[in-house]
Amino acid sequence: GSTQFIFADLLTIVTASATYRYTNAACDIVSDSITFTCSGPIFHRTGTKTAVGIEVDSMRLTISPSDADMIEGLPFVRAARMGALDGAKITVERAFLAAWPAYPGLAATAVGALHVFSGSASEVRPSRTEIEIEVKSETEVLNVKIPRNLYQPPCVHTLYDSLSGV
Repeated sequence: GSTQFIFADLLTIVTASATYRYTNAACDIVSDSITFTCSGPIFHRTGTKTAVGIEVDSMRLTISPSDADMIEGLPFVRAARMGALDGAKITVERAFLAAWPAYPGLAATAVGALHVFSGSASEVRPSRTEIEIEVKSETEVLNVKIPRNLYQPPCVHTLYDSLSGV
């Protein structure tokens, strides 16, 4: 019909000791009774793609924190340099809203949210003013070579060495 929706991105970062939730909207957003704050760092992300089959996808996330933004009890950039974001689980959702709140300072309630991307921080590159994170999808763990030892008719060991067993 003629109903228009407003949308905003929701970012969830799960580190070893805490969970942080941010939105790029101008007000806090409540989605599934979870509040995403707008008073956190500014973030931008690259697009993602959807494909049929299993494929490792990646997303580049750029976080521009202010001096007041903290993570793990430290300023954001310093914590990133110390490894606080290494291996962090990152989820991006797109929230859809019917309208912005009528009064400033109120939180908007999302009509629904669409899961866009989730994965682990594989490479964290902090600079003085921003942090660039390469996030790889969870299917990356399928890139492990199995089996570890390859069994084949010609033996890979030299006769009479310590691993040949002869």
